[in-house]
Amino acid sequence: MILVLPLSVIVFSYTKILVTVKKMAKCQVSNRQSRRAEKKVTIMVVVMIVAFMVAWSPYAILALYSAFGNSAYVTPLVATLPAMFAKSSTAYNPVIYFLLHDKLRVAPQCRPGTRTAVSVVIGDGKGPCAGQTATGKARAGPQRLQA
Repeated sequence: MILVLPLSVIVFSYTKILVTVKKMAKCQVSNRQSRRAEKKVTIMVVVMIVAFMVAWSPYAILALYSAFGNSAYVTPLVATLPAMFAKSSTAYNPVIYFLLHDKLRVAPQCRPGTRTAVSVVIGDGKGPCAGQTATGKARAGPQRLQA
């Protein structure tokens, strides 16, 4: 029950997303690009589910072993590592999205009055933020963030 309920919710949710993506792909003209995007979403969903299982399985196995096995072998270090690994799984989803989604790897579009850390780091004078300052005014070239 430790792993079954959350895994069921995740599989159900991602299955609904895949079904919606496939329905939307059928409504559009089927071309190479839409099939490739559909394949990327499917890969991302599978990776997300596998990452959840990899992160939480050691914790679930240890919990079952502690409950029904000999808990004398479960030292504090042995109990802590799977728990920390499982709870760090919340950081995996953004990393997976970043690695598997092309649009998340480009600098965000500039909006007047805002400046993001990503646009400052990537601000190489190219892309949607080129030639703009934080207030939306034109600038002469790439600028560095002043401390």
